[in-house]
This record gives sequence, structure tokens and C-alpha cells, in this order.
Amino acid sequence: MSHEFVMPGKVITGKGALQDAENEFQTAGKKALIVSGKVMERVGNVKVSS
Repeated sequence: MSHEFVMPGKVITGKGALQDAENEFQTAGKKALIVSGKVMERVGNVKVSS
């Protein structure tokens, strides 16, 4: 089964992407998709809150 994913806009990846994307968040509107995982937590890029 195939899947199609259409995504308008900008993709920011790599080290420091969250900080670099901060300016985009200010002008992007009310919706964003942020994808992360356990590796990002382990290397200290994100903090999971309980």
C-alpha cells in the first residue's frame, strides 16, 4: 500500500534546528509539526516533561 504526504512550507533539520526554527514559529501561524525521538532526548536537544 502506498502513502502520499504533501507538505507545504519549510523543513528545518540538523543540529540547532529547534533554535533556528524559532523565528519561523513566530510567523508560521498556529500549526506546526515537530518530530523528535529518544535520541534527541539522549543527546540533550530536547527535554521530555512529565
